Amino acid sequence: MGWHRPPDAFLFSDQVPSCCFLLDEDWLKHNANLLHEVSIRSGAKILLALKAFAAWSCFPLLSRKYQGPLWGTCASSVDEARLGREEFGGEVHTFACAYEDQEFAQLLRFSDHLVFNSLAQWRHFAP
Repeated sequence: MGWHRPPDAFLFSDQVPSCCFLLDEDWLKHNANLLHEVSIRSGAKILLALKAFAAWSCFPLLSRKYQGPLWGTCASSVDEARLGREEFGGEVHTFACAYEDQEFAQLLRFSDHLVFNSLAQWRHFAP
């Protein structure tokens, strides 16, 4: 599988509003297929980092819920964890430098895995 060149955005500049993202569906499918191959060959569970790419309209191409290659999402907030659980499906892995006491119960509801930043943080939330 070779690299697929994205479209030249400047060619479309007179056809789309400013301040928007252009996504090439063919390129996205190509990359999804590459991720699927990596997952199969390595046995790795590949997750979508919502902070980097939360384009909901692309979730059907990527989520295993729709036969896509990705196992779930990485979240760093309650809202991202909820988005991952409700819209993407699959596993939700959550990491934040600090967790809020008042939000932690919600994170537990939406997350399959929580990563702590320190032993002190783990001790605080372990109960």
